[in-house]
Amino acid sequence: MRRLKYLTCISEATKHELVSYFPWAERKLRVITNPIDPTFSYKPKIFNTENPIILHIGTKTNKNLVRVAAALKDLTCHLRIVGRLSKEQETALKENNIDYSCVSNLTDEEIIQEYENCDILSFPSLFEGFGMPVIEAQAVGRPVLTSAREPMQSVADGAALLVNPEDVAEIHNGFMRLLQDAELRSTLVLKGLENIRRFQPQEIANQYMALYKEMMNEA
Repeated sequence: MRRLKYLTCISEATKHELVSYFPWAERKLRVITNPIDPTFSYKPKIFNTENPIILHIGTKTNKNLVRVAAALKDLTCHLRIVGRLSKEQETALKENNIDYSCVSNLTDEEIIQEYENCDILSFPSLFEGFGMPVIEAQAVGRPVLTSAREPMQSVADGAALLVNPEDVAEIHNGFMRLLQDAELRSTLVLKGLENIRRFQPQEIANQYMALYKEMMNEA
């Protein structure tokens, strides 16, 4: 970090974390987000009112699956999980009588298919560097429930239902609203499609080009 003139971070949250450890590096840091893969494209889907599919991406501790299992108790839905389950997670799913299925080691094409098949994305993560599933789901056209903390909040930019990821009751109420409120779902989908324009590859490339030009002018 001392040798480099500039460093790029994928989110303001990552930048703030670096500054907390290396205050002297703040002037070197520039935030340029991740781009959305163009293969994630809008695929309209009629919402499954009888047994909606809630897609949960990731099973590491920060992905908050145990709380999600508790939050979905007594809600009619199918929880589709991408990732390997721990014993604790399996116990939580069984104790809360969750209707679920689990897959792992998916190809890129299979991951996209999971987004297209789902009705709602579950991503109330405890911490992330960025939070790609938020914009991947928005690109496909699915309503998103995610955390009211950074960087997810900034990535979603008003186009997701935000909850306290440590409050099971709040997560439960968030899912219940998405399951019951068709107008809310439609609004979030439209806002999500607008939001992902910020993450198009050409837009991100332009930001890097601007930084390179700044460096050349200073040389």
